[in-house]
Amino acid sequence: MKLSIIYVAFLAIFTYSCNGEDTNEKASTNQDQVALKIDPNQCEEPWIQFAGNSREEKMTNYLSSLNIELINYKEEAKDIMACAACGCPGLTVYTVTVDKKHQALLEGEGFSIVSN
Repeated sequence: MKLSIIYVAFLAIFTYSCNGEDTNEKASTNQDQVALKIDPNQCEEPWIQFAGNSREEKMTNYLSSLNIELINYKEEAKDIMACAACGCPGLTVYTVTVDKKHQALLEGEGFSIVSN
């Protein structure tokens, strides 16, 4: 009888400890992240010269060159027509999620914070 009470108590403590740690870590991770967007002109995407088969790979390599880890990436097409000449609006808005400590650097690169 004593053994089963000790066993149940151990399982309860172990389960509570694991759940508490996961919740706290996820909460602090989200608080330390920021979503930033950029709406570049065509032919002026700073990541275009970086290696990669997709815009996401190019963005990842671009951010890596700035010592920034990409946490999340999103492309959103705009509903406008544009010609292919330089200086015309691009057709895509790019959103990246990174650690908040890199916000100022990316704002200097032309990114802006995503407002809710």
